[in-house]
Amino acid sequence: MNTASSQIVRAGGVDCFLWTWSPGGGKSKGLVLLFHGLGAHARFPSVRVAAEALARGGFTVCAPDFAGHGLSGGQRGFIHSAEQLEADALLFVEAAQQAHPQLPLFLAGSSMGGAIAFQAALTLGGQVRGLVLLAPMLAPAASAGAQVLWHCASALSPWPQLCHASPSACK
Repeated sequence: MNTASSQIVRAGGVDCFLWTWSPGGGKSKGLVLLFHGLGAHARFPSVRVAAEALARGGFTVCAPDFAGHGLSGGQRGFIHSAEQLEADALLFVEAAQQAHPQLPLFLAGSSMGGAIAFQAALTLGGQVRGLVLLAPMLAPAASAGAQVLWHCASALSPWPQLCHASPSACK
């Protein structure tokens, strides 16, 4: 596996880093765009470990530092809008595909990055061969009745009492 390299992509009026991990010695099985969560970045431990594992498995992995995150420019942690994140994600996909043409495209993300990957997959449609979401920040629509049921079930859960009686049990 090759170590991470980077390129600059102009996204949302800001210079953003797009990091790449390549599989060692051979043909890549595909291109994975890996999107980080809020406050993280491409070299954040959980993102980096996932990228390295995928590269060892034979995939080329590209992971951006969104504006305001990692080494990218912009106000730290500030997000202009969900629409801007989605537009930036599509720019990162385009840049990665230009650098690695002909590879099948996969999208992955955790937390906020999962929501971004999901929206990008909807926009890109059949171009995406697979989608991996790790604890995605999604809010599925639920009826009023389902919401009431969920809140009642949460209130009846033994976990709050357990955590109150023994906080170390919830770590």
